[in-house]
Amino acid sequence: RGTVAVLSGARSLQLSLVAAVTAEGGHVAIIGQPDVGLLAAAEMGADLSRIAVIPEAGADPVEVAAVLMDGMDLVVLGLGGRTVP
Repeated sequence: RGTVAVLSGARSLQLSLVAAVTAEGGHVAIIGQPDVGLLAAAEMGADLSRIAVIPEAGADPVEVAAVLMDGMDLVVLGLGGRTVP
């Protein structure tokens, strides 16, 4: 908790992090990635019941992520080319 990482390119590293966190009993939120590969995450060992997917975070995805950070072990934020204010 409390660490920020920036990932670009293939999502395999992201999904392996999601799998590791949920396999250990943690909770994950994935924001702004409507096409996230949940099947691939499950094949990597993710517990899908511990993943909340918010496909579209509205006008302020950073605010949505900030709210979720209080209750999640990992928050993944996809900005999809948007700039952060």
